[in-house]
Amino acid sequence: MEKVEQAVHLKLIEKTQNELKYDAPTDIGEKAQIYYSFGKHHGGLQAITTIIDFKYNAEVDHQTRLKNLNQVYEQYKSKYGEGIYTNDQEFEGYSWKLKDELVRVVLSEGTPKSVLVIFFSPGYVKAIHTDKQAD
Repeated sequence: MEKVEQAVHLKLIEKTQNELKYDAPTDIGEKAQIYYSFGKHHGGLQAITTIIDFKYNAEVDHQTRLKNLNQVYEQYKSKYGEGIYTNDQEFEGYSWKLKDELVRVVLSEGTPKSVLVIFFSPGYVKAIHTDKQAD
């Protein structure tokens, strides 16, 4: 956590035992916050390292949420290429399985005014692949 605090030069808005939350400039959503998570998940591995939460103030219908999702997706598509669309019980959105990272641009029912960009840690990605191969 200390290394992140020293390296990140944004306004720190919340610090807990396992998380740092910063305000972040954006030209995609109305505002954004970046979360750095240091908790242990999935058998002791750190599951999520970074979340960018693009927040929208207005109550919106699903079509507007999809428009917001696609606006954020286009930014990451230019960096990672075509994403894989998924719509499961937890998330609706796009993902990229990179060499040692999993990136998702998603809507979550738990955060209806947000589009989340989630960067999963390499250790978590390896655990997912190991678990799927064991099945």
